[in-house]
Amino acid sequence: MITFEYPLWLFLLIPLFWFVLHSPLGKKNSMGLLWSFKIWKHKSDHPGPAWPIVFVWISYLSFLLMMVLLILILSKPQQILKERSYLTDGSAIIIVLDVSPSMAARDMGSETRFQLAQEAINRFIGSRENNMLGLVSFGKEAAIRSPLTKDYRFLENTVNQTKILEHGDGTSIGTSLALAALHLKESPAKQKYVILITDGDNNSGEIHPDASIEILRSLGIKTFVIGVGRQGNNNVVVENPYTKEVLQGFVRNAYNEELLQRIAYQTGGQFFRAETLVTFESLFQIIDSQSPHERRFKLVPVVKEQTDLLFSIILICFAVHLFVRFIILREAL
Repeated sequence: MITFEYPLWLFLLIPLFWFVLHSPLGKKNSMGLLWSFKIWKHKSDHPGPAWPIVFVWISYLSFLLMMVLLILILSKPQQILKERSYLTDGSAIIIVLDVSPSMAARDMGSETRFQLAQEAINRFIGSRENNMLGLVSFGKEAAIRSPLTKDYRFLENTVNQTKILEHGDGTSIGTSLALAALHLKESPAKQKYVILITDGDNNSGEIHPDASIEILRSLGIKTFVIGVGRQGNNNVVVENPYTKEVLQGFVRNAYNEELLQRIAYQTGGQFFRAETLVTFESLFQIIDSQSPHERRFKLVPVVKEQTDLLFSIILICFAVHLFVRFIILREAL
């Protein structure tokens, strides 16, 4: 809905309308020029009788539109929108993403395991409304890439900027889970979840996965675990993000299913196998259905100014008016 903060300025449209009706171009049968040929800079070069009228109308209408828009700006038009204001915070979720070299394997289609994980994560983020989301990435080491936030655009950009081999050659599942759990501990949300995405086995880090399980259980944090990829040898080609060196090799071992199931079931979550893009996306839908988010909200009016576009149109009209009067019609100053 469009409203005006100072609607009394709109009464200026009345004299402007009167001016239009009583101006020469406002009369029905008036097709003559509004000036004497004495105002032309080059008398011998004045135009013929036909085409100047077109440009006179263009100049006249651009000036008229400019005046109307100026009056509208003075009246300060506003658009009132109703946005959702949630009554309570939803659940807090941290996604723990494996960025070890094996995630570059292409056993799930034309894209790598890592690229498919990024796509699925971004679609999951795009479906959020009132959840606090965060991101932890891990290889040999683990790091919080994004703290809990509702800035989903920022989080999507962070996911897209995450690269394989950023944290070294290794898989520190225990350390990454402990890091996510300790970060979730500070959240006031009632429901807290971790989504672990990995294709390997814990082989580095200072914290054993069993210790992380105890931390997650003590904090009441459910963990959904997605094991990525298929069993068997897979060729891997990956670029080191720091040295730009291209590395090649084979992945001979898949994820440790026994460990991943233990992480999921002992924390009250679930374990899933992701072997294709379709199953990857459907798994996130299942996780979404099992991690309820607060939907109670009230509609709050939000006022947005609508003057920026009007200013731009005014500048265009002013430029057209000057161009026609002093360049095309060559009117003397």
